[in-house]
Amino acid sequence: MTMHDADDVVMRRLRTLRVHDADAARLDRVRARCHAALTERHAHAERRRRRRQFVARVVEPALVGTLSAGYLVAMVFVLLRTYAIR
Repeated sequence: MTMHDADDVVMRRLRTLRVHDADAARLDRVRARCHAALTERHAHAERRRRRRQFVARVVEPALVGTLSAGYLVAMVFVLLRTYAIR
């Protein structure tokens, strides 16, 4: 038995199988679920994109500004303590 003979046996067995088609109602339900899943995935990706834009536009500059102001205040305190202004 060669490799091609095994393929022939498989092909003969596959020919005996019947072809089953799904009914139209089932196809419509599956299609509707797929569309709903794709729509939800798209909405989720859009929400993530908006969140990233918000972070880049608002939160990041606020964080950098707060850290810079804190650093500036710390430097002023160090200078006041160094020169002992009373």
